[in-house]
Amino acid sequence: MFIPKNSFSINVISSNTYLRVVSHIKRYSTDIANHEVISDLLGISIQEAMYYVEKRRLKNKETQSLIKSIQYCQSIGFKNDDILWCPMLLTQHPLTVEHHYLAMKEGGFSNIEPIILARAIHFMKKEVLNLKKCAIIMDKTDVARSLVEHIENKEIAEKVYERHDDYTPWNIVHMNILKSFLKWRLNAGEDDIVKLFTVHRMIINKSFRIIQENIAIAEELGFNSDKILKNGFLLNNYPTYARTILEDFSNLAGADMKRAIKHHPKLLTRPPRNIIKIYGI
Repeated sequence: MFIPKNSFSINVISSNTYLRVVSHIKRYSTDIANHEVISDLLGISIQEAMYYVEKRRLKNKETQSLIKSIQYCQSIGFKNDDILWCPMLLTQHPLTVEHHYLAMKEGGFSNIEPIILARAIHFMKKEVLNLKKCAIIMDKTDVARSLVEHIENKEIAEKVYERHDDYTPWNIVHMNILKSFLKWRLNAGEDDIVKLFTVHRMIINKSFRIIQENIAIAEELGFNSDKILKNGFLLNNYPTYARTILEDFSNLAGADMKRAIKHHPKLLTRPPRNIIKIYGI
């Protein structure tokens, strides 16, 4: 039986209650069910939450991931009922949602409603003109200029800027600017970037902030541009994973993590929770 939107009684959860609930879930994540998370954090009844979890195929989603998805959506101002009516926000990986949001903001999206973020790739493929007609991007926005403003090295930013007309799909503008940026930043050739984008396709939609943070982490570990390009997954990584691994697991089972990563770079891409499970921390 379908539950109408108005039947959800959304309650306001105080910050203290929210912290208490999250703390409880973190501590008992193996015991609490996802419908309880939905009920506690989105303010609907247990029965409604059970129906929702079953219908939206959230029953088997990792509890911690579900919490983070809800928490992130709330942190950017989405209301509880809007989150409930965009289940893709909860089924996707929370860091994927966050990275899409950052990329869209960098590229001039000014009106990112829940449904737009939930279908980020769909909207990224639209022509800039259509996005402006829908008031998703402001009329006067130069998407390419908006993107290069998020490049930390201003000298490189000016070199890679190239105005695109509004008939260009947003994702093509983003890809072209990102390609030029990586050429300059990593001293790479056209073939290097084509190979990088072919093998690691998700890089094409990455936020400039995320890409630059991933480069910074790799360089801190002593990786030069050639090694970064050879291990392109480092650019496609979640920086929060890398930072957590380096800071919280600097010495693990008697091994120096930085030294281990230099020999096995893929360690940097492992979710911290997997390391916790493996080593029983």
